[in-house]
Amino acid sequence: MSNINRYTEFLFEKEFESITNEIFRLVEAEGQLTGDNTYTWDFNKEEKPVTFEWDFTKTNDTIVDKLKKFLEKLPKEKLQEYFIKFLNKLKLLPERLRRKIMINYAGAFLSLASVAFFVSGSGISKADEKIVKEFVKVTKTASFDISQKVVALAEGDYSDDRGDTGNFVDFEMGGKKLKRFIGSKYGISAPVLMKYLGKLPKKEDMMNLSYETALDIYKNQYWDDQKIERFCNQSVADVVYDGCVNQGIAGMKSVLRNVLRENGVEISDDVNPFEGDYIKQLNALEQDKLFDSIKKHRESRYKEAATFKRHGAGWLDRLEKISFTD
Repeated sequence: MSNINRYTEFLFEKEFESITNEIFRLVEAEGQLTGDNTYTWDFNKEEKPVTFEWDFTKTNDTIVDKLKKFLEKLPKEKLQEYFIKFLNKLKLLPERLRRKIMINYAGAFLSLASVAFFVSGSGISKADEKIVKEFVKVTKTASFDISQKVVALAEGDYSDDRGDTGNFVDFEMGGKKLKRFIGSKYGISAPVLMKYLGKLPKKEDMMNLSYETALDIYKNQYWDDQKIERFCNQSVADVVYDGCVNQGIAGMKSVLRNVLRENGVEISDDVNPFEGDYIKQLNALEQDKLFDSIKKHRESRYKEAATFKRHGAGWLDRLEKISFTD
């Protein structure tokens, strides 16, 4: 039991209210950002559908730090209580905005205890269960092993398809630009193997590629380098990871930029959507709709490919087999 007296409890409540009020002052519903922490509201504007855009690059590391320092003052038995209070303040917000705030401030809580600590035990009432489950969803991380099983189902042994541009590497010799046929194996393309080996490979290098080496390439160059574990929904991570493997990392960057733009996020063609806070912004969307949007843009990119007539049916069948699970 806590030995906190009423006055200390009052001070805690007052500080908590101050921090949460500061968070809500950052929320723009139909307003314009005029400073780091201030929005102005124009009630004379022509009425438009309300959208909630959040620039995570402008948030509030300061407020996150304030929240974290406040939580550090609390006895451990009070942490879950204030966690529930925080979530309850978000209940009436639109889902997308609610998820964004959860994502942005989750770290303050999770720096002190695990998700399991906050979401289990007698402190969670029936009325709180729904929003607690939502918090669990948006703070999950994706599993490489699960996503790899999806990719492994689609990728076979050695391929000597000379109609597949991914089976060739470009190189220079004697001032001439040349191509060498290497093939692919386990979904590892010729250029990817060349990057991994750090030298111009031979066909035999690809043919002798072990599945263990392929897994190492997948994990490091595709999964880890793109930080795909940061996606909170496993199905979304699956379709993104599969796209990186089958359509190339550059191709998936283009797909995700299009998805972000479709959801009102400005991003230029030279910006990497796997960097910064763009994955947080994707996590804040309705995940089933995000999944469908990624599949739609992946399909469009397939249809633009020079070899679509030759490989298109197989590509679309591969994409269709990836399904959404909440």
